[in-house]
Amino acid sequence: MIIILPYDKNGIAELEKNLANINLAEITEDMWPRPVIVALPRFTAEQTIDLKSPLTKLGFGEIFDKSLANFSGMTTGNEQVLFVSEFIQKVYIEVSEQAAEATGMTICTKKLIKGPDITFIADHPFIIMLLEKINGKLNILFTGKIRNPQI
Repeated sequence: MIIILPYDKNGIAELEKNLANINLAEITEDMWPRPVIVALPRFTAEQTIDLKSPLTKLGFGEIFDKSLANFSGMTTGNEQVLFVSEFIQKVYIEVSEQAAEATGMTICTKKLIKGPDITFIADHPFIIMLLEKINGKLNILFTGKIRNPQI
């Protein structure tokens, strides 16, 4: 998980406007783990997405069409016609004291900060991203905004 906290307590709108210009691959390549004192609010984020339209645009529309879907390799032929009626993705994220304690908190920083302790306090609106790296390619699994964090 990456947390992008604007320097300015009222800077979330500017951050969102420039989010597309942030090169996450470059930033994460230059990061290293470092112990940090972290103050994060407890939060949950939930999102439900209907993927039927995006999958159709990517060329998978046949699976949603009863007359075109072909799942014959998955059936014996005695069943009714098999097709996909819905393709829904639901994401739920919960960050709490228990989760932070269970995973241990290490923050990656790009800049060298002198001193034995670094403190990261997310006490104003911020962006969260869940990332996954597969075969060297960085994939964004989830992006969310925490609007009113209460620490």
